[in-house]
Amino acid sequence: MDESARARIAAVVARYGAGILAEPEPIALGTLNWNYRVRTDHGDLFVRRHLADATVDRILVEHAAIVFAGDRGIPVARPLLTPANTSAVEFGGAVWAVFPWVEGRPVVRGEMSMSEVRAAGAMLGRVQAALANHPLATKVGLPMRWSREQSTVALESAIAAARRTNAADWIREAMSLQLELLARENIVPAEKFAPLLPFQACHGDYHDQQLLFDAKGEINLVCDWEMFSVRQRAMELVRSIDFALLLGTPFQAGYLAAYREYVRISPDEARAALRLWLQSRITESWAWTTHFLGGNERLVDFFPSMYAGLKKLAEPGWRAAVEERFVADAVRSP
Repeated sequence: MDESARARIAAVVARYGAGILAEPEPIALGTLNWNYRVRTDHGDLFVRRHLADATVDRILVEHAAIVFAGDRGIPVARPLLTPANTSAVEFGGAVWAVFPWVEGRPVVRGEMSMSEVRAAGAMLGRVQAALANHPLATKVGLPMRWSREQSTVALESAIAAARRTNAADWIREAMSLQLELLARENIVPAEKFAPLLPFQACHGDYHDQQLLFDAKGEINLVCDWEMFSVRQRAMELVRSIDFALLLGTPFQAGYLAAYREYVRISPDEARAALRLWLQSRITESWAWTTHFLGGNERLVDFFPSMYAGLKKLAEPGWRAAVEERFVADAVRSP
């Protein structure tokens, strides 16, 4: 870490009344922000530098959601307050936040045990149940919006950039496959699904990589609430399962059984959410464009699973089989 970065972190920590005792440790957590473990005279702290376009007001909304969830039994790291009674500070052209350090064990994507899978599913149910009466819950959220034309232009731009930078053949093949699927897919406007998908306040980015487990195998932290907003609850459910590489696997049933202990969804809601999510995997180009056009190197780690998912979407009959299994797992009686 260069001296200027260390000095910025020290200055931010000082705003919270603490002094650093050792070199800050960068944490390989998240794809957009910069995170550090910082040893201080007030104990170990988690320090986050948000993206340049983050605002204090938006971060304070995130922090209020964390406190709201924590007050209702969700294991969270509550943001620390400065002597000026704010939990987010501007310094060096960025917004920063500081949290107490929480010890815990992350899980490896695709390698969770059944007990960990059930714990993750139950925790999502608990989070959604806790947020169901959040003040934002009565507001109407916006469904995803896309067009074939916009998605095609974005993908073609990313493919051209991949050629210029000599990206690996398999990465270009993945984007080309998505372009083929996009060309032949019957794209249903996201608004058509809205009547079947209730909105509520949601974590927004819940998945296995946002969880820490304690020595007993229980979840002791749900982190990264930056995408907190009003969303379609069943879409968050499907997304969390797919991101954990559980979709269509035997582990999916365990995840959904645990989730159902706290939140119940109808067969129609489950089916609509899965169809909308799988369609979004074809129309969404964010990861490709953010990497090839925006220079975010951290997204490369997601490319193998993205390619594997696209190949499944291209398999005849795969979507229909996964849909029936998902709906059955989502609504069956305990």
